[in-house]
Amino acid sequence: MNTAELVRVRQLPLHQSWGIRDIQSKEGQSEVLVEVTENMLNPTDMLHGGLIYALCDLAAYTALLSQIDENQIGVTHQINVQVIKPVNLGDKMIVKGRLIRLGRSLSFLESKAFVNDKLVASATITKSMVLVQELSDVSIHT
Repeated sequence: MNTAELVRVRQLPLHQSWGIRDIQSKEGQSEVLVEVTENMLNPTDMLHGGLIYALCDLAAYTALLSQIDENQIGVTHQINVQVIKPVNLGDKMIVKGRLIRLGRSLSFLESKAFVNDKLVASATITKSMVLVQELSDVSIHT
């Protein structure tokens, strides 16, 4: 398990601003508990679709973290999200992530979001597997 990365993900101010109340991760599965707040709404007063995508990606990532070593991370390669029902202010949403297959270079995951046990979004995610050392070797030139 990549515990250090999971701790970092839990403490990230960006994630805290998304109304995340808890993140659990074990055995290739995760649960992200979210309470929808005003700063998460779109102009029609529903949860912004971009946050639904991001929360599905986060749930998938935290599921992956429970199955990889400290020297690995997964970088989103592809994500496909279907928003099924709107999510409203004050709703408590549970986003469940699941690792389907972990390969050497790619991992395949899914996420499902629920409000009151009703499916509100579903996602499939592919992540490229990267060694942390490879990231520190990358330099960006402007």
